[in-house]
Amino acid sequence: ILILFLKLQKSINGNLKILSFKDKISHQLLAFGGINFFLALVNLGSLYFLRKIILDNSGVSSVGLFQAASSLMGYLAIVAKGAGFYFFPKMSEKMDVQERNAEINEFMSISILAMVIISLGAILFANTIFKYLFSKEFVGISSIFYLFVITQYINYTLGSSFGSTVFGMAKLKVHSISTLVLHFVLVLIPYLFIKKYGLQAVALGFLTAYSIYALITGIYLYLNENIRLSKRIILFYFTGFMTLIIASFCSQISLILKLLFFVLGVILVLSFIEKSQWKELKAIFTPLKIG
Repeated sequence: ILILFLKLQKSINGNLKILSFKDKISHQLLAFGGINFFLALVNLGSLYFLRKIILDNSGVSSVGLFQAASSLMGYLAIVAKGAGFYFFPKMSEKMDVQERNAEINEFMSISILAMVIISLGAILFANTIFKYLFSKEFVGISSIFYLFVITQYINYTLGSSFGSTVFGMAKLKVHSISTLVLHFVLVLIPYLFIKKYGLQAVALGFLTAYSIYALITGIYLYLNENIRLSKRIILFYFTGFMTLIIASFCSQISLILKLLFFVLGVILVLSFIEKSQWKELKAIFTPLKIG
């Protein structure tokens, strides 16, 4: 619509001309818009088939449990999504490899910090969250909710960093292929295993799909764009990942021990943040404040 408006505006003052989309900017905008529109349809289609698979094999109640888990997954990622509004425009800019690597590592550091703290709380207190945000009937999903949470951790750290970089650099073919593979796997695993494993197959489908997406985009950037994560960020990422894995085994411990584990986990991830990063953290998340 924007392209049409600009084209028409140029031709209204003179004789009306046949609109042309051969210039570079129009071509790029149409390519981005067309691919995004297509992938948005793919996303809707995969979610439709996923819900149909759950409904046909596990019933309406399981669809409700899945919807509750999906909604809560969205809430968990709100901070990381906010940081993404800063990161994607940066990746769309022209810059040398060293500067791009620095930006990616900086974003990864912020994303890991935010997602570990939020995800740790979600895993440890899943029963309470589902009980009071939804109802007692939804507590059943809490036993496998950690798989959805770890999926979000992967998606909004590695996936978001690599995916936004690929798309920001206009590598549309890689962006399209990786996204199509993601949605294919997202549907395929539940289709094959839901009769045996129930909603756990859906959770494993999410975990596998988003892990493959991060792997495809990460390998492409490593091999073709010389993108490198620093040793500190790699250690930070796996420390956060293992913290969440350990937390998933602590769902049955007492509330006091859960709170203690949460505090220790937060202290652990905060130890990876350098002093110079605190100002940048404040600058990035300040726009999220209301008012």
